[in-house]
Amino acid sequence: MKQNEQTVDRHEAHFRLWDMLYFVVWFGMLSGLTEITLLRMKGLIGGGAVHLRCHTMWMSPAINVAVLGVVGVTAWPLILRLS
Repeated sequence: MKQNEQTVDRHEAHFRLWDMLYFVVWFGMLSGLTEITLLRMKGLIGGGAVHLRCHTMWMSPAINVAVLGVVGVTAWPLILRLS
């Protein structure tokens, strides 16, 4: 019986890792798109010109996902130990 319990625990930990990565990707994308939107709104509301290059549109969400991914993978052993 103990062998089956350990197998279930490993599978649950595996799914929790995918859940965390899913959260990281969505949160990174949303925060990057929000950042771009706020920069655009600042230019519209403030009347000043905000120059965003075409690379900003895809780099901002990509960098947010990468940074959050590194933090999540680094924190993963601590999360497993605390749970």
